[in-house]
Amino acid sequence: MQLTEDAPQKENIYINTVLPGIVKTPTVPQQMIDAVAPDCVTSVSTIVAAYDEFLSEDNQHIGEAVECSVNKHLLVPRPGYVNGGFSKRAVTVWDPLFKELHGENSGLPDAIS
Repeated sequence: MQLTEDAPQKENIYINTVLPGIVKTPTVPQQMIDAVAPDCVTSVSTIVAAYDEFLSEDNQHIGEAVECSVNKHLLVPRPGYVNGGFSKRAVTVWDPLFKELHGENSGLPDAIS
């Protein structure tokens, strides 16, 4: 999801995730590396580049997952709420608690008051 004016930016915290493919590192058993074709192994530099993108000053992603596969970064489509509005409402900010913790309302348009 790209940043928008109404995106939750209250604390300037953005959560994204990097999903690495098979990467040759000391923690990955050599047998696993040997079990796949060499052109299926993802380079460490591909993984680092994904983190660099998310950590950059001009990061424009919120709540995104990027799959790192070989030498590509592929945004994983965000699933919808399984139970529609009921599920969405369950993850909405409750302003009385937000105000108790932060001393002010969240300012989010869909917050529960």
